[in-house]
Amino acid sequence: MTKMLSAICLLLVTAVLGSFASGRVNAKLKTISGLVADFQRMDSILRYERGGVMKILLALISSSDNAEFWMEMAGDYRKNPDLLSAWKNASSKLTLNDESIEKSLTAFFSDFGSGGTEEETVRLKGIISELAGAEEKLKQDCPKRVKLIKTLSVLGGAALALIVL
Repeated sequence: MTKMLSAICLLLVTAVLGSFASGRVNAKLKTISGLVADFQRMDSILRYERGGVMKILLALISSSDNAEFWMEMAGDYRKNPDLLSAWKNASSKLTLNDESIEKSLTAFFSDFGSGGTEEETVRLKGIISELAGAEEKLKQDCPKRVKLIKTLSVLGGAALALIVL
């Protein structure tokens, strides 16, 4: 009887762990989708409202799915007007788990705000394009990855349950 309960518990625990792991994959997609929208908003603020860096950050706080990230970044930028260090400090609030995207964003924030409107618009278009490509790839891969993670976690739990029995 104890072995049976242990086996059932193992199966349930691995299923829950698989669910949490698949949630991280979905969180990454949500974060990147939000960043695409945020950078598009940055572009429109820069073009039509001629806002500076702080105005852009404050506008993103009120309209973004990643508001906590932008709030942290604006606070850091207010203390020390260095956008790159603000990005590095606030980036932990994002669920990216993608080294190439993080490198691109670091490169973007290292230069953003140092050029004229046209130069900044070109930079924004580049990062929007890159993020949109990553978003599209994730949209295609995400359902497969989630299904794989959940399946493997349940199968792993079943294997452990059989070992216990």
